[in-house]
Amino acid sequence: MASETNSDAGTYCGNCPADVADAVTTILRESILLIRMAGNGDDADYCVVEANHIHNLPNLLRCYERAKLQRYLAWAQTEYQAKFRERFHRLPTMFMPQWQRLEDFLSRPETK
Repeated sequence: MASETNSDAGTYCGNCPADVADAVTTILRESILLIRMAGNGDDADYCVVEANHIHNLPNLLRCYERAKLQRYLAWAQTEYQAKFRERFHRLPTMFMPQWQRLEDFLSRPETK
């Protein structure tokens, strides 16, 4: 796919690193499955929590920026975890391996 420029934000698009894309698409897939299960169980409140968790991830994939990834991780590991723990009295361990992959990616030096 060719890279493009998002004229609204002036952001160079089409440059999401493969490691990030793989982890994020795994998070999206797992979250969508959780939303489907919660919807089948008439748990609309949890559907909202989970949808709020992932709603910015497609844009991160489309127009990758390191700062967006950092914001997602900071939010997911504080706000989302708190909402999940409040509801289920445990941590969302299903996402932790992917979050670790993303943290590992961010710990590497940036390449241009």
